[in-house]
Amino acid sequence: DNVKVRFGTGNDLEIYHDGSNSYVQDTGTGGLKLTGSDVYIRNASDQDMIHASSGSFVKLYHNNSTKLETTTTGVTVTGRVTCDEIRASDDNKIQLGDSQDFRIYHDGSTNIIDGHYHPIELRHQSEVHAKFVDDGAVELYHNNSKKLETTTTGATVTGTLVSDSVTSELDLTAISSTISDTAVDVFVYDTSKDSDGGDWRYRTQNTSWYNETLNTATRGSRKEFPAVAVIVAETTKVTIYDGDDPNLPMWMVFTWSGASVDNLLGYNNRAKSAITAVNGYLITCGDPDGIHIARFIHDDGIRYTHVNHVYTSDSIANRTNTVYTTINTTSLLVASTCNDIAATVLPNAPIDDTTGLPVPTIAVATQGGVSVITDSGTVIDITSASGGNYHQSKAITITEENYLWWLGDYNAGSTYLRDSYAVSLDNLPSSNFTWNNSTDNMSAGKYYALTTNGEAGEIKIGSGNTWAWNHQERNALGGPAGLAIHKPNIGSETNSLIAAITSDYNTGYMHGDCKSAFLSDTDTTNATGADLNTDPNFDSGVGIFLAATGTVTHSSGTITSTKNSGGISAMTSSAVLTVGKSYYIEFQITAMSAGYVHINSPIGEITSGQVGTHSGTFTATGTTVNFGQNNGGSTSSVTYTRISVS
Repeated sequence: DNVKVRFGTGNDLEIYHDGSNSYVQDTGTGGLKLTGSDVYIRNASDQDMIHASSGSFVKLYHNNSTKLETTTTGVTVTGRVTCDEIRASDDNKIQLGDSQDFRIYHDGSTNIIDGHYHPIELRHQSEVHAKFVDDGAVELYHNNSKKLETTTTGATVTGTLVSDSVTSELDLTAISSTISDTAVDVFVYDTSKDSDGGDWRYRTQNTSWYNETLNTATRGSRKEFPAVAVIVAETTKVTIYDGDDPNLPMWMVFTWSGASVDNLLGYNNRAKSAITAVNGYLITCGDPDGIHIARFIHDDGIRYTHVNHVYTSDSIANRTNTVYTTINTTSLLVASTCNDIAATVLPNAPIDDTTGLPVPTIAVATQGGVSVITDSGTVIDITSASGGNYHQSKAITITEENYLWWLGDYNAGSTYLRDSYAVSLDNLPSSNFTWNNSTDNMSAGKYYALTTNGEAGEIKIGSGNTWAWNHQERNALGGPAGLAIHKPNIGSETNSLIAAITSDYNTGYMHGDCKSAFLSDTDTTNATGADLNTDPNFDSGVGIFLAATGTVTHSSGTITSTKNSGGISAMTSSAVLTVGKSYYIEFQITAMSAGYVHINSPIGEITSGQVGTHSGTFTATGTTVNFGQNNGGSTSSVTYTRISVS
C-alpha cells in the first residue's frame, strides 16, 4: 500500500493503492487521456459503467443498464430526468411523442403550445376541462361534461346560459331550423353518448370523407363529423345535418338510384324504413334491402341481408357505385324486408382493433322475425312459435332496463298490433329462440310481454284491444288511442307501472293490472255542485215535494209529510236527474212518529229511531228522488228541515 508506480520525467503519472482505494492520478504537465477505438470503464463484475465508441456514442450506465447516450443531435435518456430547471432559447422546442406531436416553445414574442395536427386536452387525471381540435372546435367542460363548443357559425351551449346582459349577437332564440325533407325516419345522433364520448371524431383526419372536396351537392362545408348529427332517412336518400350549427346545414348526403346499382347505403331504388347510429356506425334498413352500415372510423361499409353478409373496401368518399365483396353466407338476417332497427353497446363488448371502441350489438325487426347481430358477429334469430304471419315485427327498440323490446303480432288488415315482447340483453340466449302469440311467453331468456288487455301479457294496457299500437321507442308505445309509457318491475312484471296519455287525459303511472287512475286533492270536504232542489232549506215551501198520497204541510224552515191510514205514502223531490249520472244527497229528519222512510239511494231505510242528518252518493236509475213512507195500515208523519240533491 502507498507504493507508487510513477511515469514521466517529473513523475507526472502515478498509479497506487492507499489501503482503501486505487488511484490513477495525473500530477504533472498536461491532462489524463484514455485512448482507443472503444473505451470501457467497468466494475469488478465486468459490467459496463461507461462505454465510449470512436466516431459514435458515449453511453452512461446504471447497474449495467444504459441511461444516457449521446447522438448526432444531442442525447437520449432512458428513464426520468430530475433537474432544478429546463432552459431553451427562442424557437428551441420541448417536443413530446414518437413524431414530436406535442411542442412547447417561445418564438421570441409569443408562448406557444402546439398540438401539431392533434387535439389538445387540458385535464385533471381522466377528467377533461378543455379540448382544442385542429380545424375544429374549442370545447369547455364542467365536471367532465361538455358545456360549450365552438362551431363554424358560433357556439353551442349545453345547459343554461346565464349572462348579465344579452346582445343581439347572442340570440338563443335563433337556434332553430326547419328541414323540408319527406322523412321516413329521423335520428338525432349525440356522439357524446358514444363509448369514448365522441372523441373518435378527432381521430379521422386520415379518412377519405374528412379530406373529400367540400361545398358540393353531397358534402357540406365542414370536415369534422358533427358532435350532434341530425340524420334524416328518405325513401332513397340519407342526409346528415350538422346539429352543432343552429341553422342545421347539410353535412353529407348518401344517395342511391338505378337498377342493380350498389351504393354504400342503398341498392336499386329500394326504400329505407329506419335509421340509427352508435360508435361511428351509421345503420340503415329497408325493404327488401337488409341493413347497410357506413363505418366512419373504418371509412368503409358493410351489409347484412337474408342471403349474404358483404363488405366494401370502397371509402365513404366513394359512396356511389360501390363494389361489395362477400364475407360469408352464414351471418344472415331472418328475412329480406326490414322494418326497424336498434343498436347499443353492451358491457364487456369486444374492442374493435381499428376503432379502439367496443363493437355494437344491432337488432333488426323484419317481416320474418327479429335478427340480433351480436358483438361477436354471430346472428341470433327470434321468431314466433305461432308461425305464419305472426313472425312479423314492425318495431324494435331498447328500453332503459337494457331489454330488447319488439312488436311481434299479426292482425289481418290492421296496421295496429296487440303483442310485444322484451328480452334482457344482459342475459341474451346464445342461439335462436321463439315467442308464442297464444300464451305470450318465450322459449328462452329473461323476458316479459306487454300486450293489450285482450291478450295474455304480464303487462297489459287498455280495455280489450283498444290500445293496439304501431310505434315503440325506449319505454313508450304509440297508436290511435294515444301514448303509453311502461316501467317494468323486473321479477314481478304483473306489478309493473304503466301510464296512458291521450288528448283527453293523463292517468299518471298505474300499478299492476289497473284499468284507470285519477288524481285527487287532500280536501276531505264533500264536493257539491249546484243544488237541484228549488228550495232545499224550505224557506218558502213551494214546489219542493209533491205528495203522491197523504199530505205535505210547510212551516218556516220545515216540511211535514203525513201518511194516511192504509197503503204507502210517497213524495217526489223537485230535483230532475239524468239516468246514469252520479249524485250527492243530504237531508235532515227532526221528527218521525212511527214506521220508516225508504229513499231510492244508498241511504236505504230510515226508522223512527234514526232522526238526524243522512247523506250519500248514488247513480240515478230514474229522473227523480222518491221518499216512500210506510207504517203498515196506520198513519205516520215525518218532519224534514233540509233536503239537498247535487
